[in-house]
Amino acid sequence: MDIEVNPIRLKKHTKIGELDAESDKALLSDCFIESDEYISAKDCANPKSIALGRVGSGKSALILKLKEDCEKSVYLDPQTLSFHYIENSTILQFVEQLDVNLNTFFKLLWRHVLVVELLKCRFKITDSLKQHTIFDTLAKKFSSNEKKKKALSYLQEWGEKFWEETELRVKEVTRKLENQLGGALSLDFSEIKGEANAKRVISEEQKNELSQRAKRIVNDAQIRKLGEVLELLADEDLLGDPQKKFYVLIDGLDDNWAGTDTRCRLIRALIEEIKTFRQLDSVKIVVALRRDLLALVYDKTRDSGFQEEKYEALLLELNWTESSLKSLVNKRVTAVFERQYSRQRITFDDLFPTPKSSGGGVTPFDYMIQRTLRRPRDIIQFVNETFKIASDKSKISINDIRKAENVYSEKRIKSLQEEWADIYPSLDITVEILRGAPSQLNPEYIKKYKLEDTITKLWEGNPTDPCVRDALKLGDSTFNATRDDILRTIIQTLYQVGILGIKTDSNDAMCWAWKDQPKISIGEASRCNRIKIHRMVWQALNVIPDSNISLLQDSYP
Repeated sequence: MDIEVNPIRLKKHTKIGELDAESDKALLSDCFIESDEYISAKDCANPKSIALGRVGSGKSALILKLKEDCEKSVYLDPQTLSFHYIENSTILQFVEQLDVNLNTFFKLLWRHVLVVELLKCRFKITDSLKQHTIFDTLAKKFSSNEKKKKALSYLQEWGEKFWEETELRVKEVTRKLENQLGGALSLDFSEIKGEANAKRVISEEQKNELSQRAKRIVNDAQIRKLGEVLELLADEDLLGDPQKKFYVLIDGLDDNWAGTDTRCRLIRALIEEIKTFRQLDSVKIVVALRRDLLALVYDKTRDSGFQEEKYEALLLELNWTESSLKSLVNKRVTAVFERQYSRQRITFDDLFPTPKSSGGGVTPFDYMIQRTLRRPRDIIQFVNETFKIASDKSKISINDIRKAENVYSEKRIKSLQEEWADIYPSLDITVEILRGAPSQLNPEYIKKYKLEDTITKLWEGNPTDPCVRDALKLGDSTFNATRDDILRTIIQTLYQVGILGIKTDSNDAMCWAWKDQPKISIGEASRCNRIKIHRMVWQALNVIPDSNISLLQDSYP
């Protein structure tokens, strides 16, 4: 007896997923691609700990999957850690004005949070009674080992605070340092608010003396005790059992959980602590971090002893091939339609049109993937828009894909503006320099036909944007700025956000931020002799395609 097959129909609101991992949990688990990157992140012996990628590359999905798969894991959200309390501390602000580097304190803070969270996870400490029972047991075990007794005493110092919410413990550690500094500096901090006041109420001699005192306190801030605590954790009865793996998972570092400067210093301190915790073989700290934010952290926290290459072993680049993205889309299409047509296994190719067998044309998937930055969010968004256009149909047409591209392209530009708003707040103005341009061009074309109008518009933009700053310099004789300077900055900007690819030599391949190098220098922008506009923005910017580009409709009957 033949099984009756339900006719496929794209129901209204059908999607293959949401654009953020937190909202996509329904499909995330079933459709997760267990990539080499995921295996590396899960392996405690592998140093790769910082899941690095652009927005939409799957960083949060990786963290959520680890949380689901790893029973002994702790999830930390920076939004809940009261870091704004640190920023608003009058004492710490004053100490920073004394040129005291708080990096040691920030490392102490992270180490304290990480140690406590790991022990809470290991012993399932949820209240003070459980805490005392565990500590009493450990005290007996380590009674003959002075070093471990000393380390345990550090944890016992926190008394009832140990098992409370992480937010409260961050405040408690900060208050402890504030009290030590306040007592040692012997100043009325209610009189000191802001840099101007601080300089007015103390002399230069006092400043030097207070600076030395503050440095001693900050650098002594129990960091040595916490070093001994790490040795204590390596004991087999704590976190040293090779058969038991523990994970601390941190996401949300890209969000505005603190001001930019404080956030960068705290992230730098966290990266250093991740490196320190590598000495615990059964513990792994995995964090999700945007590539551009890491670059900002390096730029803002670079000091005389900074060596960027020291952290390279920790970086886990999230890269996707066209094949892996096709697998992801197929998994999601199958999962969505199994819920509607349980006896049928539907894939992407079942829903989209087939090119002519003799035409050698581009397939729908190839066409769509060429209009992404090779990351899951982009292709999911494009497929969703296509489903929306083709609602109530059983098969998607070429025209549906083209209509969906119009919407998708506009959304991609808007998403890029949001993604880069902190660095390029006037990207909406800058990108207009490409409107109506050929898909391949040279810098001279932009200079001849587009630059003047863009400069005029940039004068009204946000002055923190590098393109706006250079445009404003043009009208200021003290800077000796030229139009070539502005053009180079515009090329750098549009390259970094992914809208442009460039060539600096006619024999070279086109270079793109999403797959080659994330940034180009002023020198590279100066040597640029060929520009290619990414296909994802063609529709939104009315870009004129090359005549040799095979368009989708040319490949189909």
